[in-house]
Amino acid sequence: MVIIDGDGHGDGDGDAAPCDSCRARRAIVHCAEHRARLCLLCDLAVHRHVQAYAHRRAPLCDACLAAPAVARRDGDLCALCAACASAGGEQCCHRPATTYTGVPGPDEMAQILSLPPPPIADDDTIEHDDIDMMNYLNYYPEEG
Repeated sequence: MVIIDGDGHGDGDGDAAPCDSCRARRAIVHCAEHRARLCLLCDLAVHRHVQAYAHRRAPLCDACLAAPAVARRDGDLCALCAACASAGGEQCCHRPATTYTGVPGPDEMAQILSLPPPPIADDDTIEHDDIDMMNYLNYYPEEG
């Protein structure tokens, strides 16, 4: 997990943007309706309520860390917003970034973020309603 320090920057590696809600965790997604970068816990907390359930969100651009991604670069699957994709002359962005609404389950969220699905023991099943805010982050730990 990347913890954001008091000046709003990451822990020295220069590749983390703070969540606009909690200011403590790394932002992973962008919500256009809130004009906010959010960590997964804040995304879940805000968007599981009926008033915000239909807000469309996307992975945060890996280059500028400020806008929603619209494409994924071939090869490394780097998420890029429209401005960064065109500014970098990215001719290799053939895969659109996935947007979502509501509260995706663990497998769907892994697909959206281009991550491997969370491991589940053979005898263990996870129901969508069983995912609360704390175990949601455990399924998708933020890289540090």
